Amino acid sequence: MSDHCISTVGIVGAGVMGRGIAQLALSSGMAAVLVDSRSTALQSARDEIDGRFRRLVEKGTLSADEAVAQMDRLSLRDELSALSETDLIIEAIVEDLDEKTRLLSEIESRVAADTLLASNTSSFLISEIAADARYPDRFFGLHFFNPAPLMRLVEVVAGQATSPDVLARARAFVLALGHTPVMTADVNGFIANQLGRGYVLEAARLAEQNVASFKVIDRTLRAGMEFPMGPFELMDLTGLDVTYPASRAIWEGNGFDERLLPPSLLERRFKSGLFGKKNGKGFRTDERICGGNDHDDLTSAPLVWAPAAFRDAAKPVLEMMSSIGVTISDDTHPPENSVLLLSLEGERLLTVAQRLELEPTRCIGFDPLFPGKGEVSLIRSSLTDQRLVNRLDCRSICFSDDGAGTICQRIALQLGLIAGDMVARGVATADDIDRTAMLALGHATGPLKRITHLGAGRMESLRARIFEATAEARFRPSRWLTEAALSGT
Repeated sequence: MSDHCISTVGIVGAGVMGRGIAQLALSSGMAAVLVDSRSTALQSARDEIDGRFRRLVEKGTLSADEAVAQMDRLSLRDELSALSETDLIIEAIVEDLDEKTRLLSEIESRVAADTLLASNTSSFLISEIAADARYPDRFFGLHFFNPAPLMRLVEVVAGQATSPDVLARARAFVLALGHTPVMTADVNGFIANQLGRGYVLEAARLAEQNVASFKVIDRTLRAGMEFPMGPFELMDLTGLDVTYPASRAIWEGNGFDERLLPPSLLERRFKSGLFGKKNGKGFRTDERICGGNDHDDLTSAPLVWAPAAFRDAAKPVLEMMSSIGVTISDDTHPPENSVLLLSLEGERLLTVAQRLELEPTRCIGFDPLFPGKGEVSLIRSSLTDQRLVNRLDCRSICFSDDGAGTICQRIALQLGLIAGDMVARGVATADDIDRTAMLALGHATGPLKRITHLGAGRMESLRARIFEATAEARFRPSRWLTEAALSGT
């Protein structure tokens, strides 16, 4: 393989991703050859790219001369023969395996043996596309995220036959674009889509088990873990017609791992055509089914008391409750008729109340690991007096039902367990997984960094309690988490 720098990039497919990658290459000083058999798609791509550059000129972030120079480096062609002089060719066509395989064969017959070839696929294995390639050692994955110019992370996928030299050049290319490369093995879902299952699938499990409504789960995760969108908002936006089939493919392609198994709730809604915003039938398109009060005031809020052993952990929650008019008791013993606030780490509220010999009808729980910001997420049991809940439920406080592990704890664990499994299997490094979570999925922190911050030993104890209580295989032990806990990470 030649070690020359990549100066001319060929992109096949003038759709959303193709034109985004072309714009990115042009902005980085490279020439781009955009190929598509549809003349209308090519003209639309040219107009869109030119319009984007014009808007940058209007904002003052790009000079008019630079915009002209960048457009001059764009070549629009309708024949694959135009790719003969390119250094790297990126396939960005429809997600159809037969079409991608056929295209790779046609491209290989028209370009030099040392031309680098990549696919932007998010659905198929790179080795699967290259199964019949003449030179599979020069073929790899470059998974950009939409919109490519703005989403700063690119997954660089190593096929079974991809040479180390090619991967090094691929990584250098992504860096030359001003983006962040993460290296991943050739597994279904790569890093981002596999990791994303820990968010949406566990949230669906929580709803399926009636722990909370779609709306309350979304609220709790935005406030407690700073996700930009709740999982049901996200699935409504993406479309369940996309999320469910992708989830099944990732589950099947990774050995039917229970951590990646889509719950039946998603299957039922998918088969019922409840796809989300695209057809107006989603989790959050009818808020009447979501529950949760939205009024601001607390009418005659009850006195709240926390046991001394929990007060330090409860401090953020107590401060937020105090700020909206709840009176907090500092008494040594619980005042008569007060609400008892208990800390929950993988245990059920009723279990903790029984251990402390407290009246369960007066007990509510809080999550000491994820107290939240600006909103209080509390837990009630089947025995909690509903009148107490009604007096506290408002825009700034929401309730979920008692279970082994809170909403945030279960989501954090599943993200960490899936990420840890990827590290243990050699799919990617811990740092690259954390980078992917933040740069591609918009998470406030990486799943493994979060576990380290909270304490691997503490999170392993949390996992063990949930697994013991539920016997659900997705909470089975994790080699990565066990080793991290034993090492004191």
